[in-house]
Amino acid sequence: MSARVCWTMPQPMGPSPLPVAVLLQALRGGPNLLIITDLVTDEMVFVSDRVARITGHEPAAVEHHCSEELGVLVDPGVRRALAERAAAGEALEGAVLRLRHLEGHDVLVVASARRVDVAGHPFLVTSLRPAGSADRTQAILGSVAPHVDLTLWRTDLATRATERYAPWGPEAGPMEAFVERIEPADRPRLKAAVQGATLGGEATYAVQVRERGADGQVRPVQVQAVIHRDSAGIPVAFSGVNLGNAGVLARSRDRGERFVTALVEALDVAVVGLDARGRVRVFNESAARLTGWPYPEIIYRSWFEAVVPEGRRAEVQAGFARASQGKAGPHELEQTLLTRSGAERRVQWRITALGDGEDWLAICVGVDVTEERAARTRLEQRVSHDHLTGLLNRAGLLAELGRALGRARRGHQVVAVHLLDLDRFKPVNDAHGHAVGDALLMAVADRLLRTVRAGDRVARMSGDEFVVVQMDPAPHEATALAARLVDVVAEPLEVASLRLTVGTSVGLALSGESDETAEALLGRADTALYRAKQEGRGRFCSHDAALAAKHTARTLLTAELDALIARGGPALHWLPVIDLHTGAVLALEALARWPEPARAEPAEFILLAEQTGQMEALGLVTQRAVVAAGRQWRAAGLAVPTLVLNLTATELASPSVERRITSLLAGLGWPPGALELDLAARAWQTTHPWERARLAALASAGAALTLDDVGDGPLPLDLLEEVPLTRLKLGQAFIARGCSSALGQAAVHAVVGLARAVGAMVVAEGVETAAQAAALTAAGCQAAQGFWLQRPLPTEAVPAWLADRARRPPGPPR
Repeated sequence: MSARVCWTMPQPMGPSPLPVAVLLQALRGGPNLLIITDLVTDEMVFVSDRVARITGHEPAAVEHHCSEELGVLVDPGVRRALAERAAAGEALEGAVLRLRHLEGHDVLVVASARRVDVAGHPFLVTSLRPAGSADRTQAILGSVAPHVDLTLWRTDLATRATERYAPWGPEAGPMEAFVERIEPADRPRLKAAVQGATLGGEATYAVQVRERGADGQVRPVQVQAVIHRDSAGIPVAFSGVNLGNAGVLARSRDRGERFVTALVEALDVAVVGLDARGRVRVFNESAARLTGWPYPEIIYRSWFEAVVPEGRRAEVQAGFARASQGKAGPHELEQTLLTRSGAERRVQWRITALGDGEDWLAICVGVDVTEERAARTRLEQRVSHDHLTGLLNRAGLLAELGRALGRARRGHQVVAVHLLDLDRFKPVNDAHGHAVGDALLMAVADRLLRTVRAGDRVARMSGDEFVVVQMDPAPHEATALAARLVDVVAEPLEVASLRLTVGTSVGLALSGESDETAEALLGRADTALYRAKQEGRGRFCSHDAALAAKHTARTLLTAELDALIARGGPALHWLPVIDLHTGAVLALEALARWPEPARAEPAEFILLAEQTGQMEALGLVTQRAVVAAGRQWRAAGLAVPTLVLNLTATELASPSVERRITSLLAGLGWPPGALELDLAARAWQTTHPWERARLAALASAGAALTLDDVGDGPLPLDLLEEVPLTRLKLGQAFIARGCSSALGQAAVHAVVGLARAVGAMVVAEGVETAAQAAALTAAGCQAAQGFWLQRPLPTEAVPAWLADRARRPPGPPR
């Protein structure tokens, strides 16, 4: 038959005929997958180069041979059906075929075929394309369905939409509709398996349940699923296989092989089989997508050379060998895999060994956990590290410190904890905003990191608190680092084009040999820090036994202060300000007192409130008590003098103080000057421009302002011009000097002259004798307060005292 030897096509008709040889040559070397078959002889008379390559043949060796003879089409039944339909003139679209490679593996393609008659001779022209995932699923289900009850499914968790490919056909619907097919008694087990895997960060889950099929019969089903997660590790979808009646595969070796091949291809996880020499013998499409290696190029290649980074090959190969040689069942191994493009992926393998000796095979089922591990790392980073500075946060520090203490106890070593609190951070943050404040914290963090040793740890506890953990220092090394930290933080910082200076106080505590916890060691460092602040800030203090006792007392006092504030604040006593010439009561200064005076001095619990963050709450309840007393006295018809409210530097630095005091003045309806704010001169020395502007605004709102403790330190003369003052108060120590020497009296005269220049009254505090009162009057002092004039009065005694004073004739006191 001439057609067996040479097939020719008539020349096309037309003015510009195209030689058949030219056409075939163009098709042969192009990107097309094309086969032309003689339907009479079943010979492949034309095979494009690309078809030949994917089957491992040379074109010349394939042409003019029967496809069944060469075994190019795996399933003769499919080939015959294709030929029969084409012979009948029926076009065939989307048929999935398996092309057999010379080395034995299959390549899935999708065929579109139609019959072409040339000079009355029938030919089949078949155009091929590589099969996609949907095509593969169709082919797999078509070959598997006759042999096994297998259902593939996928659920989108956002929409809860589910698609299923079952032996009886495709299905779709909400997830709940398919869950309802599960026997009610088995649903809790399914739910527990899903929740356990998702909450535990697993990549897969498996569970045995009973399911009612489309035919109404209930059968046992093995559910095997893969959990798909987004970049943050959140589950977004499930996909899996519901498998039942697998025993029917034992009917024949051929059916079993077909099922295994189909199932391996259907799985949405990588399946790799390695022989005893580490060569790839099984490799599904999921493995190809994961590694970037196509099947024909990796089959029989060394797995470890292909996908394992060179420096890790020995380690990974040993791990695979250990896992695959175990006889107790499957073993798990996690590996960093190098794709063909050079990207690294993290893969979790489940390895099962089959056979012995040269017939040994390791079946490795792998799940890509790269995004999951990255998300977990990011989550752990967020949980254990400060988002601003990148340092350990409190949780991360406690975990790290706990491990360090464990190592130290085992090795008879010491851990030093340095607790730092920035001394002037809040004013900077309030003045320049949070952006500058954050930049300042990052600059301090960087400075601390550059100061410590490589093995030490730096953490940001909260706000402006930092911790340095020093591993096994000698005692002198720990104190030397504490002093160095104070000096380093005190150096000026260039932040956002600003030159800023903050200081720090440091509390140092060393671990002992007892089973001390991380929290307890930090607590001792906090006690030392408290003492450092008490002693003037900008220094460090080490914890000792005496300090431990103070810490216990401070802890109790802090709890009592909380309870006191909740009950309405401390008791108020009132110290009058009396005119030295007329005896008139000019003002009543409110003094906060602990209910049991022997328990805590005012200076002690006010400092405690400042250091524990309770000052604002304490100030608020005190202000309310002052206003309530004034309203009560005025309602009783008493001539109430100016009420004086002490304001601490901490309160002045609070952004809410201006709003709170302004609202208070507006609500009272009292005349301007009826409420006076008293601020110590030492606090004014560190005021910032915005705090002075705050005071000026309060004065404009009707508050009188007093500068207290004048003479006990440098006098901030610039404040006298910037802030309108009502009174200057001479400190008690200054008065003692001024009343006992000519130089002291001259100093009092100078302050009086300065006060007159700015329109302020001079008040002497702490006057205890008639001689002091006479000397101060002679020096020009206008008013005074002290025990010689009147001891502080409890709130309930003030009305009677005011009424009595109103009945007295004018004149100097006593």
